[in-house]
Amino acid sequence: MNKSLLIVMLDVMVLSVLSLTHGQRAGTSGFLLPVYEWSKVIEKGLAQEQTLRAEIGSWRDRAAQAEERAARAEALLDRQLALQDDAQRRLAAAADVQQLLREELERARLAAGDSGAQVRQADEQRRAAEAQAAAARQEQVRAEERAQAAAAQADEARRQQQQAEAQVQAERQAADAVRREAAQAAARVTAADDALRRAAERTDDQQKTIELQRDRLIALSVQMQKAEMETAAAETQRAALAEQLDRIEQERSRSVWVQRDRALAGCAITLIATDQTTGDSRVLTDSVSLPVVSLGGALYAVGDFQSLGLNWSQVQADRDLTTAQYRLFNLTAAAAAEDAALVGPILSFNAAPPVCLLPIPPASRGVTEGALTPATMAYIKENRLQTALAFSPANPDRSLPVSVTPAVAGPFLVVKPVPGKALFSRRLLNPGDYLLTENGRFIGVMVSADRCYVLEESLPPEVALIPLAREVGSVPYARFVAQAREVHKAIRLFLRQL
Repeated sequence: MNKSLLIVMLDVMVLSVLSLTHGQRAGTSGFLLPVYEWSKVIEKGLAQEQTLRAEIGSWRDRAAQAEERAARAEALLDRQLALQDDAQRRLAAAADVQQLLREELERARLAAGDSGAQVRQADEQRRAAEAQAAAARQEQVRAEERAQAAAAQADEARRQQQQAEAQVQAERQAADAVRREAAQAAARVTAADDALRRAAERTDDQQKTIELQRDRLIALSVQMQKAEMETAAAETQRAALAEQLDRIEQERSRSVWVQRDRALAGCAITLIATDQTTGDSRVLTDSVSLPVVSLGGALYAVGDFQSLGLNWSQVQADRDLTTAQYRLFNLTAAAAAEDAALVGPILSFNAAPPVCLLPIPPASRGVTEGALTPATMAYIKENRLQTALAFSPANPDRSLPVSVTPAVAGPFLVVKPVPGKALFSRRLLNPGDYLLTENGRFIGVMVSADRCYVLEESLPPEVALIPLAREVGSVPYARFVAQAREVHKAIRLFLRQL
C-alpha cells in the first residue's frame, strides 16, 4: 500500500515537470494549465491521497481480522488433532479388550458342552425358587395390608374413645354449671321473694299515686294535642295571611304610572284622499298615545274608532284614498324613530264597535318596554274595585280619578268622575279614553261619556276587520274605506241601543 502511495506521488511530480518544460513560447506562460487551475489539480491530488489513505487503513483492518481468524483456525486444528490421537488410543484399547473377550468366549463354549445338563437343571430350580419367592412376596404384601387395616381400625377406635371421653367431660362440666346456675337462681328467687314482700307493703300507696299521675298525664296529653292543633291552625292562618300580605304589597308596589309609561306607544296616522277628477288631495295627519295590551299571547295597541281617524269625513264620504298608513314609535326614546308601517288589519269588536285594536307584529315590539294585563270583569267583581284612573290618548300627561260600577248586563262599567279631581276637558270623560286600575291593570275603553267596555284576557270570537294592506288597482284602499264605513254604521246602531 505504501508503494501505491509513492507511485501516485511520483506521477504528480512527473506531471509537474512536464508542465514546466512543455511548449515554451515567446510572450506566453510556459505552463500547460493556468496557475489557478493548478490549485484545483493539487486539491484533487490531496483528495485522492486522503481516499487512498482511507482505503489503506481499511485493508489493514481487514488483514488484522484475517490474521485473527487464522489464529483461531490453527488453535481449533490443534484441538482436533489431540482429540483424534485420543480416539485412536481408545480404539486400540478397545481392540485389545475385544480380543480378550473372544478368547474368553471360546473357552466358555468349550466348557458349555459338559455343563449343559447342569445348566438346565439349575434353570429349573431357579424358576421354582423365583415362583416361591413371588408367592412369598404376595403373601407379605397381603399381610402388610391386613396389618395396616388393623392399625387403622385401632386408631379409629382410639379416636372414638377420646371423643367419648371429651364429651363425657363436657357433659360433666355442663352439669356442674347447671347446678351452679340452679343454686344462683334459687338465691335470686329467695331475694325476689323478700323484695316482693317488701314491695307489697308499699303497693297500695304507690298504686294510688300512679293512678293520680296517670289521670294528670291523660289531661296533659289532651291539652297538648289541643294546643298542637291550635298551633298548626294558627301557623296555617299566619302563612296564608303572610302570603296575602305579600300579594297585596306586590299589587301596591306596582305603580300605575310606571306600568302605563312602560306600555305606552306613539301612533302616527297619515290618511290622504285624492279627487280623481280634479287631482286635489286632502290630508289627515295625527299622532296619539295608545296603551299596549297583551291578549292571548299577542300584543295590541288599544284605541277607538275616532282616535284612529276612521271617522274622517273623507273616509265616510267614500272618497278614494291613496294613502292609509299607521306607524308605531317609542315615546321614551331620545329620538322618536318611527317603526315599520303596520300592515295588519284593524280589529273592531262586534260587541263594542268603537273599540279598535292595532296588532303589533313581533318585529315592531320594541316600540314599548312592556305590555299591560287586562283586569277582566271577574277581577273587578272579586276585588270589589270601585275606583280607577282615566287617561286620554290625545293628552297622556293628564289623568282623572273615576268611580266604577259594573253594569247590570254586558261587559260594561258605569263610570263617573270623582268630584273635586282634575278633569281632561270641559266634557269630563270622552269616548276613547281608557281606564287603568291603581296597580296598573288595563280595564277597558270608554265607548260613551259614562260607559266603559271591559276587555277580557283574549279576543272576543266576533270582530270586524279593516284591512291596511295596499290593494292592486286604481283605488288602492277601497276595502279600507268600505269596511270603515260599515263599522261606522255599526257604531251608530250600537250607541242608539246603549
